[in-house]
Amino acid sequence: MLAGLALLGGCAYRGEIDNPLTQRITWFSYLGGSDIAEACGRGASERYRIIYNGRYEEQLRSYEVTVHGDSADLVVRVQEQANLAELSTADLLAPWRWHEAVVALSPADVARLRQRLADSGFFAGPPPGLVLHSKDFYWAASGCRDGRFHYYAWVHAQDQFRRVRFADFLLGHDPTNVAINPPRPVSPVDYSPSPPGNRHEREQPIHDHFDLEIGTNGLAGVP
Repeated sequence: MLAGLALLGGCAYRGEIDNPLTQRITWFSYLGGSDIAEACGRGASERYRIIYNGRYEEQLRSYEVTVHGDSADLVVRVQEQANLAELSTADLLAPWRWHEAVVALSPADVARLRQRLADSGFFAGPPPGLVLHSKDFYWAASGCRDGRFHYYAWVHAQDQFRRVRFADFLLGHDPTNVAINPPRPVSPVDYSPSPPGNRHEREQPIHDHFDLEIGTNGLAGVP
């Protein structure tokens, strides 16, 4: 299982998420915010990365916020199932690319997002032992504020979406016009033989699905 995880996403993210060829091998690092954690310290910029996993193979949404003084830039990315009708000789990777947009956030917007993250429990510390299943619906957020790295996640199957207070804000500032893949019950087969939210590794093929466990300071075992 761990060897398969390394092949899928075992490389450290270094800013290449827009490249479909490197996204797959750096996804775990990107999801875990390892680059944010590495750069976070005294004097570091305030940053947030909030990801929606609407079943990994169906839809991914990424919201990256970089604060500059009181205002901020928001980079929105949405990736859906590959549509081979978009394939062209001009861009062979077009079906796998993100829909992307950049939005300016006002000081009031930044303050509102901070508060909604706080209301969601983001700054309270990560929930160790929580498992993120690729076939589930979850939000995961990493960030750096006042020189301290933060990580948290909310899993729909664990009835944790009721605590999420930032989703409407992000979707309200999302100009991609790609509707969110709404959460729905996941078949027990997708969790077999382990139910959602526990620690046990499963023996399913890595191309079918993968699990990631949250540790004491983010995703465990991620570079």
